Amino acid sequence: EVQGLRLPSEKEIHAFIDPNLFHEQGNVQLQSTYINNQQALLFDAFEKGSIFQLEPLPNLSQGAAEILQAYNNQLVAKEQALQYQQDIAQRDEQISDFQKQLEELKQSLQTQTEEFQHSLQTQAKEFQHSLQTQAKEFQHSLQTQKAENAKYQAQAASYRNQLLVAENKATTLEQEIGELGNKRQALQTQLTSTQNILSEKEQSLSTQKQNTQKLMYWIGGLDHDIKAIFDSLTWRSGNLMTQIALKLMFKRAGQTAQDHVQDIFAEIAAWNLSVQSSEIQPVGSTEKLVSAKEQIKKSSGLSKVIQPRSYQSWIKNYGLTQKMVKRMQELVKEWEAPPFISIVMPTYNTDEKWLRAAIDSVLQQIYPNWELCIADDASTKGHVRRILEEYAERDKRIKLKFRSENGHISAASNTALEIVNGEFVAFLDHDDMLARHALFWVAQDILDYPDVMLWYSDEDKINEKGIRSNPYFKSEWNPDIFLSHNLITHFAVYRKTLIEDIGGFREGYEGAQDYDLVLRAIEQISPAQIRHIPRVLYHWREIAGSTASRPDEKPYAIIAAQKAISEHLERRNIKARVTESPDIRGTLRVQYALPVNLPLVSLIIPTRNSLKFLKRCVESILNKTDYENFEILIINNNSDDPATLDYMQQLEKNDKARIIDYPHPFCYADMNNQAVEQAQGEIIGLINNDIEVINREWL
Repeated sequence: EVQGLRLPSEKEIHAFIDPNLFHEQGNVQLQSTYINNQQALLFDAFEKGSIFQLEPLPNLSQGAAEILQAYNNQLVAKEQALQYQQDIAQRDEQISDFQKQLEELKQSLQTQTEEFQHSLQTQAKEFQHSLQTQAKEFQHSLQTQKAENAKYQAQAASYRNQLLVAENKATTLEQEIGELGNKRQALQTQLTSTQNILSEKEQSLSTQKQNTQKLMYWIGGLDHDIKAIFDSLTWRSGNLMTQIALKLMFKRAGQTAQDHVQDIFAEIAAWNLSVQSSEIQPVGSTEKLVSAKEQIKKSSGLSKVIQPRSYQSWIKNYGLTQKMVKRMQELVKEWEAPPFISIVMPTYNTDEKWLRAAIDSVLQQIYPNWELCIADDASTKGHVRRILEEYAERDKRIKLKFRSENGHISAASNTALEIVNGEFVAFLDHDDMLARHALFWVAQDILDYPDVMLWYSDEDKINEKGIRSNPYFKSEWNPDIFLSHNLITHFAVYRKTLIEDIGGFREGYEGAQDYDLVLRAIEQISPAQIRHIPRVLYHWREIAGSTASRPDEKPYAIIAAQKAISEHLERRNIKARVTESPDIRGTLRVQYALPVNLPLVSLIIPTRNSLKFLKRCVESILNKTDYENFEILIINNNSDDPATLDYMQQLEKNDKARIIDYPHPFCYADMNNQAVEQAQGEIIGLINNDIEVINREWL
């Protein structure tokens, strides 16, 4: 606090605020008069700017307060200005420092950039060199891995094949065990039945023997009477006139009625002798029978004995004649645009006689518009190349390509396909033969059915002596039969575009490469584009080591076929299992997967009494059917046998069987129709009461 002070005037305050004022005016009196110690303190406070720190501040007039406030503001402004100047100077120094640092950074950056570029170039060269080295090492490693891969794939294929063989054997054994059990039971039943039948047959045989003796007695009398007729003057004179008339007309005499009767009696005599011989000779002894027939033939003047039906007789009756050949040649000349057919034939170390026979069968074709494309798979026997070049020199339609390394039949066939020019491609094995009219019938069918993509014909087999046998008269296109064995192979003809679309043969299917080819081909066409030519156009050679003589001669062929069919079904999204058939060697069995929701099957069995048959039928269904979702509907057509009616009542207690009465005269169609109306199943099975189930998988 400031004590003993009067309130100063504005001039005095101004003087205190601005002390230089009275100093400049030199008002010493004012200074000495009015400034005491307290005032000196105030003056000092004003000088130092601490006036506003004096509390409480003395009451001032309004003008003095404003002056004091203005002074304070001015003082604050000076301090701020001074601070700003100091800040600016400091900032200028910082900016200068920053500029120096920036310059240093630029120089450092430039130096580092140059060093980095140099380092980068060096590293790039080193990386490029390293990359090239790694690339070479990688290529070498890749080749090594490819070789190992191929080895592993071959091993995997071998393991898969071994697995398939094992599965086939296991399946076969399981089926054989089951069949043996069934056969054992069946044999026991048959043994009892056979013993009963044998007893009946012995009685019947005794009766037949007596009847035969009577018949031979009557035939002997008839023979005597007929000989008397032939010896009569009327017959002999008439026969002589007939022979003279035939010679005058330059006609060859055929078999006369006398010849025909003599043939019949010779056969009767031979049969009778065979019956007598069988009573005293063991089974299989035929020497006396043959001798007897020869004696009969000589004694009766016969030149031949009536032959049973055989394939040789069929060939004689329906084989090619010169008249047919001439007519075919005339028809070919009339065709405006005869198709050009390429025959593909891979060869490898073929025996000379079979190779010549195969090529000759092509050269002898009635239809001339063809080419034979032969690819030899690096044969090691010298005669093969010599024979092929000999034939190619003889006929320019024969084209050759010799492979430098052996690649097996698929690779060789693809090599032959490379030189094909025809619109249609046929396949011939190097030891088989074509029928002389094969290409004629193929060409005619091509002209008659221009939208077809694939043709196949009937076939037979031919042995080393040239004798034909075992004809295969095939059905029209049947996909289920085709999945059991290769229905198409011999003789198969494709449009070239179809072969190109599927990429030819695939390696790894040797033995079934033609099967795999057809399987992939039929996926690209419709069933209407597959044609069967119902004629034997191909002769499959039966020699040692050929599947023509024994289907199991090449077991790898069955394994390859399984693989090809399995992949075909997978491509069509069909779930199924492919195994070798245990019943027919060389054929396959496709077992389709059942749906998740098994459909109910209604089995309808009409009957009237017949308990023996009915019970055997029903019990076999109930006890030998693996498929469980079925019902049995028995149509009772006025049964009156008490035992049968009792059995039906027992069946009604079984939840799988129902009895439907049909109190009307027998009508098979109406009985089944009424049962169908009451059936609950999605699938209807019509079963006779004398049917017996022998395979658990039947349904």
